[in-house]
Amino acid sequence: MKGFLLTLFLILCGTSMFYAQIEVSGTITSKEDGETLPGVSVVEKGTTNGVVTDVNGKYTISVKNQESVLMYSFIGMQMKEEVVGRRTQINPALSSSITDIESVMVTALGVKKEEKTLGYSAQQISGQDAIEAGNPNPIAGLQGKVAGVQVIQASGTPGASAKILIRGNATFGANQPLIVVDGIPIDNSTGNTYSSNVGGVDQSNRAMDINPDDIASVTVLKGAAATALYGSRAGNGVILYTTKGGSNTEGKLIGSFSTGVNFTNPINMHEQQQKFGQSVGAYSWGDPVKDDEIFDNVNDYFRTGVSQEHNLSLAGGNQTSQVRASVGHTNAEGIIPNSNWKRTSIRVSANTKFTDRLSFNSSVSLTKTGGNRPQKGSNLAGVMLSLYRTPIDFDLKSAYEENHSNDNYFEWYDNPYYSAFANTYVDNVWRTMGYGSLLVDLNKKEGGFFNSLDLTLRTGIDSYSDARKAKAPIGSNSVDDKKGFIMDYQGNFQELNNDVILRGSKTTEEFGFDFTLGANSRNLKDEYQRTEGLQLSEDGFYNIANAKAVTTSQYTTLINEYSLYFDMTASWKRMLYLGLSGRNEWSSKYEMGSNNNFFPSTNVAFIFTELFDGGKIGPLSFGKLRGSFGQTGIAPLPWRYASYTQAVNVGDGYTAGNTTDASGAFLTNWGAIQGNQNLRPEILSGMEVGMDLRFWEGRLTFDLAYYHQTTRDLLIQVPVSSVTGFISNYQNIGEMVNQGIELSIGSDVVRTKDFTWNTSLNYGRNRNEVTKLADGVEEIALAGGFTSISAYARKDEPFGVMYGETWQKDDNGNLLIASNGLPILNPEREKVGNPYPKFNLGWRNTVSYKDWSLGFFFDGFFGADVYNGTKAMMNFRGIGKETEDREGKVVIEGVSSTDGQPNTIEISKENYWKYYRGIGGASEQFIENVNFVRLRNVSLTYNLKFGTKVLNSIDNLTVSAIGTNLLTFTNYSQGDPETSLTGAASNTQGFDYFNSPNVRGFMIKLSTNF
Repeated sequence: MKGFLLTLFLILCGTSMFYAQIEVSGTITSKEDGETLPGVSVVEKGTTNGVVTDVNGKYTISVKNQESVLMYSFIGMQMKEEVVGRRTQINPALSSSITDIESVMVTALGVKKEEKTLGYSAQQISGQDAIEAGNPNPIAGLQGKVAGVQVIQASGTPGASAKILIRGNATFGANQPLIVVDGIPIDNSTGNTYSSNVGGVDQSNRAMDINPDDIASVTVLKGAAATALYGSRAGNGVILYTTKGGSNTEGKLIGSFSTGVNFTNPINMHEQQQKFGQSVGAYSWGDPVKDDEIFDNVNDYFRTGVSQEHNLSLAGGNQTSQVRASVGHTNAEGIIPNSNWKRTSIRVSANTKFTDRLSFNSSVSLTKTGGNRPQKGSNLAGVMLSLYRTPIDFDLKSAYEENHSNDNYFEWYDNPYYSAFANTYVDNVWRTMGYGSLLVDLNKKEGGFFNSLDLTLRTGIDSYSDARKAKAPIGSNSVDDKKGFIMDYQGNFQELNNDVILRGSKTTEEFGFDFTLGANSRNLKDEYQRTEGLQLSEDGFYNIANAKAVTTSQYTTLINEYSLYFDMTASWKRMLYLGLSGRNEWSSKYEMGSNNNFFPSTNVAFIFTELFDGGKIGPLSFGKLRGSFGQTGIAPLPWRYASYTQAVNVGDGYTAGNTTDASGAFLTNWGAIQGNQNLRPEILSGMEVGMDLRFWEGRLTFDLAYYHQTTRDLLIQVPVSSVTGFISNYQNIGEMVNQGIELSIGSDVVRTKDFTWNTSLNYGRNRNEVTKLADGVEEIALAGGFTSISAYARKDEPFGVMYGETWQKDDNGNLLIASNGLPILNPEREKVGNPYPKFNLGWRNTVSYKDWSLGFFFDGFFGADVYNGTKAMMNFRGIGKETEDREGKVVIEGVSSTDGQPNTIEISKENYWKYYRGIGGASEQFIENVNFVRLRNVSLTYNLKFGTKVLNSIDNLTVSAIGTNLLTFTNYSQGDPETSLTGAASNTQGFDYFNSPNVRGFMIKLSTNF
């Protein structure tokens, strides 16, 4: 690492190096984003002399004399001509034309390919599109913008995680995709903490350590054929982030600066009744309350959240060296008092050409993130749990402000003000990500077989430290005995990836061939130590030495993997493309005899419009059919192939027992889980067919894909005979299927000199089914469930299906009513819902008139089941809005369980709301099949041009007003269905149980270039 940083420093401080040469050479880039362009045609005007740029956008061509003119052409770009003159280096930047038929896309391993050559589905969006709503989480920025991708934000609290699914759940374990930044895989976990799935706090996923302002483009690789080159890490898909780099500014320094402030408020809150006060205990079944005795605890509690973001970047360079440096800072104060999250990042990217054959590229970032997380969910210190349940005649704010005590309407719950300031959970993360890449041009100058041939040596690192501290004072209900709590957590993560990559290409008039051969070594160390202390001796002194009961846990993960991989594409007449790839891995995650795993893929693309004159069929200017098949994997957690011993205590019934034998050796016994030396990765096999149609030179685009993928050898924890000395072991047994349809439509509805309107629509539909479990295993309980309802993996059902309490009914579907006038619960839980939607939609529009631009974006899901547990509990407590109807008695419609006659037994409205229409009844009543559409963002931008530079440098100022989550259209009865109680750390979703609310935001942003 020290050597890498030293090299980078020398690059930044060193002087440029120039070398004379006979040929004209250079690198061709896109003017819009600075990305290099492979496949650009470079022709000496008036001759047949020409070459094509390689995969890195480089070219070398010999010309007749200084008067020669070079023509640079690329479909989708405007052709450019350059007179050679005395120059030996020409680096043109091409601008987009009205059609994007041959756009370039970043694919696996960071290789840039023409989109038209791909035989699989991949979708790329610009960095600007990913961050247009001002969301600091780059994962959340993909929401609704990529077909087949579902993103769920945990909540509106600062730094909350975002969960992303690509083509559904592929495994019983973690289903989050692999994140790759500039070709280097990075960690995107939420860390190991004490928080439970239904309580605790909202964590950050580690992709939030990326500053969105540094992102140039995002590519989502979906199917197995697209991701096979990443092997056993890519079964859940891959998201590729490419960051911004320097450019040739002819020695000038250019910069950009942006600043913005965002104001947020809670939206879609659960409603409380406003008539009746507290009764006995934690209930609101009391007498009517006068208007002047009612306290608006919910609305009074929240504050206006204020987030600020500032970004500055400087870039410059010449023909041989370019550099970009950026700094960004985000400071978010949440709607919940004392909640906050900050991120400060510094990134430097540099590249230099030492000689005409040797160049070096690098990038390094240093990021600090962290904040204070409010308590959530099923948690006696949970902010929303206490806030929503508080009777309307109790003043929470006054109870706390009198002496900052934990006074509350019910002694079991922490006052939410007290919880916000006393039950703190603070994290502090320092992270370094970066790479260094040495590129050697191996191609012969004259007479070589290859058009391009180069060798890349690349090293990438992802390293962070994660320090967290949680505390609860004496008297807090977050601890069972109310005697206080402290938790110190220290995690350290480091992953090192080394690649050696050989790339080459050969192109003739009819045939083309390019290849990538590579080797990778991956070394990972992930360790944490967590110390928890209970029963504090002195209140307010949060040191482990102050705790009477101390427990410590420590965990270390070591992974060593080695891989060989290849990728090759053959083409015929730029019409037919056949691709093959494969990766072979050897990993320490398996026993030596079973650690050799191969992941192949193949894809074909046929551009059928090339069969016709001019490459068109009427208005159809481009048409492609594609198909692919591939296999990728999902690796087990480390060390599951081995059995482990643990320390034991042997007692005699009279003393404290012994932990050592007579010789002083520690007494041990086998752990509960037996190792399995035959473990292998889960294998995802996926096929895909699709078409890509472009009409009127790209004015209307249409991309359709159908996929079917099966994950076999799913790891399941299976019970074993007690005679083995173990309780269970892991086996490769399960199987799960996903199949679906993805559709993307884009159109330039209007395109004139002054006015344009661009619109795009993304549609994704996925159907999931668990098709196999181990013999004797009927279900696997997933994290994040409750007593009355939980999520499971069950055979012949969708993964994550909800099973809960249901009412008994007769053959005609009538409720069976007991002698107490209430329905009867079934003794066994039954299927009550599927939390995954039937389909997702995203609709994006951009309208521009001269210097004005208006953007608006809708997205949503349809047919997802959500458990409204918050509403169920609020009804039970008598605080829910519905319970205002509580006078008189009611007869529940149904039949008597004894004689089958219509029920005539009256019950009180209190019992009706508690034990029938509240949490005391069947959970099936609170499963709501939800349709949901949200106006995700609206932005109005004006580009102010000064005509002459201001302060000798600034020539324009862009002013933007951005609104987020402005409108919600849904049939959800109360609350916000776009929520995830368990966050990105869990495989479950669809649980609404005192989650922190989502927010509506209004942002003002200024940006300028200089």
